[in-house]
Amino acid sequence: KQPVPEDAESIFQLYKRVATILSKYTVGKFPYAAVKHIPSMQNWEEVLSITEPENWSPNAVYLANRIYVSNFGETKVERFFRLVLFPRVRQDIRQNNRLHFALYQSLQKALQKPTAFFKGILIPLCESRTCTLREAVIVGSVIEKGSIPFLHLWYVNLFF
Repeated sequence: KQPVPEDAESIFQLYKRVATILSKYTVGKFPYAAVKHIPSMQNWEEVLSITEPENWSPNAVYLANRIYVSNFGETKVERFFRLVLFPRVRQDIRQNNRLHFALYQSLQKALQKPTAFFKGILIPLCESRTCTLREAVIVGSVIEKGSIPFLHLWYVNLFF
C-alpha cells in the first residue's frame, strides 16, 4: 500500500491517474482504495470531478456504483447517482439507443437504496421534462425487475 498523499497537488495527480484508469477499465485490477476513499474527503464532489466520471467506462461506473451503494449513506449515494450514474445512463441511451449492460446492472444495484434511487434518478428523470420513451422503458424495467420495500412506495406517491 502506498501512503496517502498530503498536499493538494499530489492528490490532484493521483486522481488524474485514477481518471485515466477508469476511462479505459474493462476487467482486471480496479483502483478500489482510491475510489472508496473519495466520499470520506471533505471536498469529495470536487475530487470526484477530477476523475472525470463522464469519461468512465460502463464497467468502471458499475464497480464504483457497487462501492458507493454498499458502503455509504443515502445522502452521498444520492449525490453520486445525480452526479455520475444518472447523466451516464441518459448519455448512453441517447448515443446508442440502448443501455450498456454494466450500466443496467448499476441501475439494478442502485435500487438497493430506494430513497436515493428515487431522489437521484427517478425524480430528476421525471422533472427534466425531456424523458424519452426509451429511457422510461429502461428505468421502468429496472423497477419492475427489482423489489421496492412497501414503506418506500408511499414516498413515490408523494411526488406523483
